[in-house]
Amino acid sequence: MENALERELRIRRGVVDRTLKDLRSYEEEVRQLKKRVVEAGADDPAVQWERAVRETEMMVPEAKLRLSQAVDELNACVVRAQEGNVPEEELGRARGTLAEARRS
Repeated sequence: MENALERELRIRRGVVDRTLKDLRSYEEEVRQLKKRVVEAGADDPAVQWERAVRETEMMVPEAKLRLSQAVDELNACVVRAQEGNVPEEELGRARGTLAEARRS
């Protein structure tokens, strides 16, 4: 049976995974939209693409902040879990998620 600390660790790991995925998605969307702006050239649609780029770019810092907060929370949970009764397998997954998030 899963204890409360193990459950919290799993949930926090999921939050970091989802937030990291969101951040990468926003960054990729910015790249694609910038490409469309260049391809549109001086056409009217270029203005719409530029606005879309600006709106998406505003999401990147927010996603980075959420990721940073989620990483801090997961790290604190890992520290508590090392002292508790949490399977090493779950701790290893959490450490791997932390490592991946820190590379981003």
